[in-house]
Amino acid sequence: LLEHEYHEGVSRAAWGAIAASLLLIALLVAQYGYVERYRLAAVPQLRPVLEFGCRQLGCDLPLRRDITQVEILEREVRDHPNVDDALLINVSFVNQAGFVQPYPVFAVSFSDVSGTPVAARRFRADEYLPHNRDLAKGMQAGERAQQMLEVVDPGERAVSFQFDFL
Repeated sequence: LLEHEYHEGVSRAAWGAIAASLLLIALLVAQYGYVERYRLAAVPQLRPVLEFGCRQLGCDLPLRRDITQVEILEREVRDHPNVDDALLINVSFVNQAGFVQPYPVFAVSFSDVSGTPVAARRFRADEYLPHNRDLAKGMQAGERAQQMLEVVDPGERAVSFQFDFL
């Protein structure tokens, strides 16, 4: 009879230790997910789990981002009508994604005949959008944005230009 009770006691203690270990592992995974949520939110398979967890905990996540869904609709580069050695860049683009995403960084580069870059410039959203626009709300699905930028003329070596979103 004593031997039977001893085995039951060890068995209960072992199950208690296993349960405590599993609970601690779950807490560690949850803590890691909370701390790394911004980085993990970029993984499409993990995003729904993080969104659910953040709704429960009241935490925030960055906006989803898929720069391939931002499409240029119109673009034009021309001499500035009022400033010597300057160009006007006029670009309109749209968020084709089915979700809100951050406004992209806009990059323009100029190349020579051989394709070698001779000048480049990046513009953050706060540099190309009107100052009254709330950047934290992001670019709505289907939203169209228009920008007119002034840049220094890279000179006669620049024969082509390229626009990118980063």
